[in-house]
Amino acid sequence: MVNTGGEKVYPAEVEETIRQIEGVEDCVVLGLPDERFGQIAAALVACSDGASLEEPDVTSALRRATAGYKVPRVVRFVGTVPRGANGKIDYQAAENMAAGHP
Repeated sequence: MVNTGGEKVYPAEVEETIRQIEGVEDCVVLGLPDERFGQIAAALVACSDGASLEEPDVTSALRRATAGYKVPRVVRFVGTVPRGANGKIDYQAAENMAAGHP
């Protein structure tokens, strides 16, 4: 769960909505530290082969489908969402990618 400015954002709910966007292959939503809100929601989005999406495509689709406070403030496009050998999300790697660290 991401607690942003006192509002609770459930990543699985936001991920489900992002995955419904045409051209999205995979995604992960997580919290990043923020001085003002405590945390902000961030999304890593992997597009399907040949798909071309930009941040406004994701955020506008989310704004139509969910409350504004649930829309990630950071959307980064990645080749693949980082996963371990067992297929589970590698949250440390995902957090680094979302924060803009290699």
